[in-house]
Amino acid sequence: MNRVVASVLLLSVWLKCTPSLAHYRTYSRGSIIELSDKVGDSIDAMERAEFGLFPSVEGYKEALFFNIPDGGYEIQIIAEDGRYVAVNRDPDGVEILKDYFVQYDPTYKDLSSFEKKWGVVGYDVLGFPITHQEVRQGGRSGCSYVTTAGCGVVSLGLSLLWAWGYGLAHVNDADQSAVNRNCFLIVAGGTVVGVGVGYLTGRLVDMSRSVRTIERARRPVRIE
Repeated sequence: MNRVVASVLLLSVWLKCTPSLAHYRTYSRGSIIELSDKVGDSIDAMERAEFGLFPSVEGYKEALFFNIPDGGYEIQIIAEDGRYVAVNRDPDGVEILKDYFVQYDPTYKDLSSFEKKWGVVGYDVLGFPITHQEVRQGGRSGCSYVTTAGCGVVSLGLSLLWAWGYGLAHVNDADQSAVNRNCFLIVAGGTVVGVGVGYLTGRLVDMSRSVRTIERARRPVRIE
């Protein structure tokens, strides 16, 4: 019975910490995107090398970009062995895409100002940025809430034990009000520290899991 309960709890925690990216699978494709004056509405093989895009695509020929009305864009990649589709659902994806070609310097390959402007936290396999905005929109999981609650409960329990031991050690003190006050500070301080550590740990786990999940969702799929 205990194993069943533990399994259910672990499953619920896993589900809570798993980002949901349903919007990657269901969308409507809009019109073709005019990327910039530099490249027009497609990326050919020479431009691909110049701008450091599609490094994982072998036999690359060309890529076209199509707007998604409720946010993001679809990429159609033409390679020697067929046609592939990849999706980017960042709500500011089109603006970020266009700005990439404005900010990118093929000589120095310095994207620090671009990354700071858009809050870039990583890149997908095609070379496109993953931002805080997209993580907040749908990629972020709930690990911060789980770890905050878990660490809060554990730290509360440990703090109560510590306060109880402290109270027993000072049970004969004349100033019991000071002892009680210290016990309260131990419990309150320990709980706050535990909650803070749990929240920060959860945020780091959230970000790491979400970036990996978004990166997987963006991988190109062969359609023909």
